[in-house]
Amino acid sequence: MMYTKHQFSFQSHLIQNSGRFSRIAVAFLLVALFSASAFSQPLAQGKSKFLGVGTGSNIWSGLHLYWNQITPGNDGKWGSVEGTQGQFNWTNLDNIYNYTINRSFRYKHHTLVWGQQQPSWIGSLDSAAQRAAVVNWIQNVGQRYGSMAMVDVVNEPFHAVPVYANALGGAGVSGYDWVITSFRLARQYCFPGVKLILNEYNVLHSNTVTTNYIRLI
Repeated sequence: MMYTKHQFSFQSHLIQNSGRFSRIAVAFLLVALFSASAFSQPLAQGKSKFLGVGTGSNIWSGLHLYWNQITPGNDGKWGSVEGTQGQFNWTNLDNIYNYTINRSFRYKHHTLVWGQQQPSWIGSLDSAAQRAAVVNWIQNVGQRYGSMAMVDVVNEPFHAVPVYANALGGAGVSGYDWVITSFRLARQYCFPGVKLILNEYNVLHSNTVTTNYIRLI
């Protein structure tokens, strides 16, 4: 039997990769064998690790089939909850939290202190009033969502410093006293055992950010 150059090359490629193709075929077969009922429990249930997802209050009906840790999106941010000073709208956040806790999933709150999506009114207050407002916000979150497992205390400290940072100590001696104050407030008002998280991006992408992040921690 005669082969063209291209036919021979293709057949050789198939032979060389037959093991890989076999593995792919087996993988597809395993997927086909699983019915929807096979995923009736979160993929991480009973494991030492959790599988997390972010969501808004319009929760996808099948979310609980795949994940067992939930983080609210915009609904957990200060500007979404207290758009008018002293008037808290917890409805969307309550929906997410209750959905999570009622299924014994881990709830991570996002976020307490961030320079974005903060209340528009916070910038017009004096320093003392700003600090009081931050304390009130953190205290309310800690009390209302007492079964949270984790909380992003400070979000993006290198990229989004809040306008009220000076009210929390500003740079201070450490260069990040406002971050330290935020964590102290979170520990004061969030239940013992809640993991306090410092959240930032590009930490592994940029050596500079990595170095600064470690120094801040």
